[in-house]
Amino acid sequence: MLRFDGLYRSEAVQSGSIALREYIRFYQDGTVITQSVSEPATVAQIMAWFVRDRPATSQGLYFVDGEAIRFTTIMSFGMDRDGTTMPDIIFDYEGAVLPDRVVLRSRSLEGGEYPEREYVFAERE
Repeated sequence: MLRFDGLYRSEAVQSGSIALREYIRFYQDGTVITQSVSEPATVAQIMAWFVRDRPATSQGLYFVDGEAIRFTTIMSFGMDRDGTTMPDIIFDYEGAVLPDRVVLRSRSLEGGEYPEREYVFAERE
């Protein structure tokens, strides 16, 4: 069963000199948001700004059937300073909801496939 009183977070992944975690937040109305955040950051710090009405937040709707979950997120940037329309970034996720985590595979619509990742639940501090 999904939890709504905190965040799901991945293990940190090194990207150059920066460690990044991906965070997922589910809402009871079916909304889901995702964001990559550099370390160190606490759950309380992230929850203070990681909300669905924040601009440039990747979001979509999730669907659960038993343990199975799937969702697509879209991050829209709008226009660049020079008036050029920035392309949306779209990811598809599918996987399983477990008691204290979700396990997901993802792919970008631009063709990138990503390995299965676990996102462990972290309660609001």
